[in-house]
Amino acid sequence: MPRLLSPPQVETGVGTLYSQDFNDCYFQAAGPIDEINYVFIEGNKLVELWDECQERGQRTCVIGETGFGTGLNFVVVWWHWKQWCDRNPESLLQLHFVSVEFAPLTPEQLSAVYQGFPQFKSIFKELLNAWPAPWEGCHYRQFSDRVVLSLLFGDGVDMFAEHDFLADCWFLDGFAPSCNHRMWSPELYEQLARHSKDGTRLATFTAAGHVRRGLQAVGFSVEKRPGFNKRHMTVGLFAGHKETLREINAPKIAIIGAGYAGLHLAKSFAQSGIDVDVFDAEKSMSGASGNFAHLLYLKPKLHLNDFNHFFEQAYDFAAYSYKGDEGVHHTGAAHFLNEKEQWTAKEIEAKWPKSWVEKITAEEFEEKVGLKTTQRAIWMPQACFIRPYIWADFIQQKYSKYIHLKHNHKLGSLDYYEKWSLVFRTEDAQSLTYDGYDYVYITAGAGSAEILKVNGNECLGPDPSKPSHWRYPLRPIAGQSSVINTEKLSSSSWPFQHIKAGVCGLVYLSPVFDQEQAFGSRFYPDEIAGPLLPEDDIANISDLATDFDCKLDMDVLTKAISGGTSATRVQTTDYLPMVGPVFLEKGEGLHICTGFGAKGSMVAPYVAQILTNQVVAGAPVASNSILKMLHPNRFEKRLRKFQQQRKK
Repeated sequence: MPRLLSPPQVETGVGTLYSQDFNDCYFQAAGPIDEINYVFIEGNKLVELWDECQERGQRTCVIGETGFGTGLNFVVVWWHWKQWCDRNPESLLQLHFVSVEFAPLTPEQLSAVYQGFPQFKSIFKELLNAWPAPWEGCHYRQFSDRVVLSLLFGDGVDMFAEHDFLADCWFLDGFAPSCNHRMWSPELYEQLARHSKDGTRLATFTAAGHVRRGLQAVGFSVEKRPGFNKRHMTVGLFAGHKETLREINAPKIAIIGAGYAGLHLAKSFAQSGIDVDVFDAEKSMSGASGNFAHLLYLKPKLHLNDFNHFFEQAYDFAAYSYKGDEGVHHTGAAHFLNEKEQWTAKEIEAKWPKSWVEKITAEEFEEKVGLKTTQRAIWMPQACFIRPYIWADFIQQKYSKYIHLKHNHKLGSLDYYEKWSLVFRTEDAQSLTYDGYDYVYITAGAGSAEILKVNGNECLGPDPSKPSHWRYPLRPIAGQSSVINTEKLSSSSWPFQHIKAGVCGLVYLSPVFDQEQAFGSRFYPDEIAGPLLPEDDIANISDLATDFDCKLDMDVLTKAISGGTSATRVQTTDYLPMVGPVFLEKGEGLHICTGFGAKGSMVAPYVAQILTNQVVAGAPVASNSILKMLHPNRFEKRLRKFQQQRKK
């Protein structure tokens, strides 16, 4: 489970907000928009900064902020950005806004404030629709107008220390220094310097001496200027002469594999205006991605640890990422609690926001799902079903300007000499070479293991039969889901035809789509999938009968089975994805993105955005701890460490 943050104690009025925790206003009651324009927009010469970023060929302009509060600064910046975009219709520059917040306001508190600013109604609506659950960590949101917001919920110093980015300018806007010492501390100033580059701008409403001296101590040149309804404010410029991140203006990118991982990565690059070549040995969504319907949901965990936190962050991102995509049905899902999960409603309420998980009664289950049950269950409103082929077609068509698909291309070899060169074998046995790539991403699911093997994956331990002894360990998992045609089935023989939402217990069950329903699945670790097996369909039906404590006629139902998916997934030995650079001795720019097990539709959007932002040098998507957990070299480090310990 995530660490939930408590909302602040405030006094709310229309257009006003007072913090009882810090005995200070979130913004001035008189002319708050004028103050934002004067202190931050004009103080940072923001419009001029956007012009300069455009002229330099930057892909992003990153604004850092110390204290999101009501989000009013962000909203006003977005309003000005809209005007700039109208004047620069050909620009691909993106606005990235990074802000920390220790006590996130609730949607209800924000709505009360926003009523006082009707001129920003459309922006407020988009922000509120994307407002995340108040758990600690990074919440990455993409909006219209090429606007991105990274909300770092938690202690400001800790959050900045855990996330990497470089700001083009800073808004220092915590509560007054006399009220909120942590946000005006030497530790915070050190983080500002760490996230700044030569020429990074800064503006703040305060001109307190200790603030100016603290900023100067870490490399900012500062000056006092007349303030807004105050004697003075401060502006500054970073002169630390820090080397900026390497950014290739027009990178050439190849993606090997057009399943969930490959297409999400292609989508993320396309949203940044970057062309990608996507190759697949067969067709889009072949292999384990090509199910009839995938259930996107996350079984809740009450234990707070880094492993669970990663999947919670991925689920948070995915649930938001799929909104508006065709082929996605936001039905919600009910999860039957097993013997180890007999949590009380109070336990769930204390650990999870109600917008994510809630305990439901048998009557509520019937209302939400459309079936009766005697089992204890929880409701997950963010869960959804994805029809993979419909979704893939939508993504490929929407971003066809940037995504260039090449089916029936099986990778033969890849070589590096200043750039990456790829050789493919086509369906008619042709050999085709594509070269000049700056970045290559292996997203081939089960095929990733073979690509790694061909290109030098080696056994570092004494036993090649053990996946954990390999440099990049991947183990196969065979699985089979079932699809049944409900057209000629009676309600007595198949009582699930009219369910309105997903259900997950021993197996998952989808609503009816085009007169068919998906359910399953069987999983066989360390096995390669073969043809569809009737006995697996029978086992899936049997588990469904157990979930709903009913009798089902196997003879009738097995004849109604209309298909299914038998496919091989791959998983790492620590059950976390493998995301990041591989074979660095060959050259820079070769990455892998695989090892999702059965969670590909959930994990792929998150890790795809992580990889994309490492290229476009934008706002952070994940913490350094998560990046370290996913890095492919973690297995070799552990094995080397274990071998050294054994020698001692």
